[in-house]
Amino acid sequence: GYRGAPKAQLNDSLLDCYAFANLPGGFRRLALMDLIRRGRHLAHPVVTSLLTQTLDVTFDREIAMHVDGELTAASSAHITLIPRGLTFAVPKAAV
Repeated sequence: GYRGAPKAQLNDSLLDCYAFANLPGGFRRLALMDLIRRGRHLAHPVVTSLLTQTLDVTFDREIAMHVDGELTAASSAHITLIPRGLTFAVPKAAV
């Protein structure tokens, strides 16, 4: 039910990336988090979106980051999408 990247497509070879500017106030942040959960955050004024195959980010301090399902601290990241880098086996559709 989480729709953080509501326009993402598995077969377009692009990463759907979103950056969020600082939003002061606990209630305003909670409201934005709810919009993100429902996939309705794209038009919010503090949200910037980007479609790309490669993303390099550098932060002025270490931040918490989920990497391969593990929480870690990082001050930079290099992320690359590898088209057709993962193969899925799925059952045939019933006729």
